[in-house]
Amino acid sequence: MLLAYLLDVVLSAVVLLGFIIVDGHRNKVTYRYFSVLSTLFVGLSFGLQL
Repeated sequence: MLLAYLLDVVLSAVVLLGFIIVDGHRNKVTYRYFSVLSTLFVGLSFGLQL
């Protein structure tokens, strides 16, 4: 059960990071790497808000 939860969180983080990078580049967001760093160091909920 723990492995399923871990896989879910890691997969969600990878998808969110891809979205942040692609959409940030497409819309020329200057500080998109704040969202990347916050996702890596704090978690999905924090990176999604930025």
